[in-house]
Amino acid sequence: MQNYDNDGGKTNVIIALIVLLLIITGFVAYKKGIFTGPASSVKEPPVVRENRNDNAASSPNQSESNDNEEVDYADDAISDLADEGKRSPEKADESLRQRVIDFVMDNLNKLVPPPKDDKWDIPLFYFVGNSNIYLELYGYDTELTGLKLLYKVEKDGEKFKLTELARYKEGKEDWTLVSGTDSFSDYIIEEYGFDEETNKWEKTDEFVDESSFE
Repeated sequence: MQNYDNDGGKTNVIIALIVLLLIITGFVAYKKGIFTGPASSVKEPPVVRENRNDNAASSPNQSESNDNEEVDYADDAISDLADEGKRSPEKADESLRQRVIDFVMDNLNKLVPPPKDDKWDIPLFYFVGNSNIYLELYGYDTELTGLKLLYKVEKDGEKFKLTELARYKEGKEDWTLVSGTDSFSDYIIEEYGFDEETNKWEKTDEFVDESSFE
């Protein structure tokens, strides 16, 4: 029995030494990079690469989204204008409009006498189709003398006949209707102004001038 116990104790010591040797060998191998490779070969975490790929992939979509938003804004502006007012069924006749403007300018002081000791500044024209116009006038030097007149335009041979339908007077903030009836207050009007560089009357805008007709 005694010999058996001694042999068992020796065996246990040998096994412990072998395990210890394996542990030491493994530790040394790990430090030298035999199993995991050198520290310089360690790659960056995959999550970083995934984030960069996500950003790169989202950039074209973001640009496409911005382009779509710009188109939407333009479409909304057209839609809003259509919703705000009516449009004359008359197709715009630029040649006729230019002749109407020329006729008014040639006869301006006869149509609307200017303020006393003053003259009219360059007016603005607002067309509703071709048959109706608003003429907006301001005194050159005198304040609060502005007028806005609505005319019915009819051809009279080579000339034109203008019939006054409504008259507005300039106030401190808004226009005030002083005579006549305005049937086009909810219509889209097309503005024409004088371009001093080209020396021509040109269309500059179109809108519903709600502030003038309250």
